[in-house]
Amino acid sequence: MILKKLTLWIFLIYLLSLLISCSKLIKNQNEAPTSPIVNSVTVGDTQITFSWENTSNINFEKTVILQSTILNLEYDQWKTIYEGKGTTFTDTDLLNNTTYYYAFYSVNSTGSQSSYIFHVIYK
Repeated sequence: MILKKLTLWIFLIYLLSLLISCSKLIKNQNEAPTSPIVNSVTVGDTQITFSWENTSNINFEKTVILQSTILNLEYDQWKTIYEGKGTTFTDTDLLNNTTYYYAFYSVNSTGSQSSYIFHVIYK
């Protein structure tokens, strides 16, 4: 009888620890990912090439790059020029003597977004 009770308690403790572990995993999946890290920007005659590191979050889905030539627009009005898991992108057909604004962010598999990383480039 004592052995059955002890076995039951051990099993219940195991189940409780399993539930706690699962709830932490679910919580981490719903958290916003960290932002990508832009390593380099290379400005050419009519193009700009970006190189970055994607977030190391387990549920990373993609990096998004937005572009605008108007600073005070809301981000949802900027043009999406890149979405993917790559780490380089070249924006082409740009005009010289023009200021370009870029915003980078990460998205995870639940749709949560990181903070925006902002860059201003004058060509």
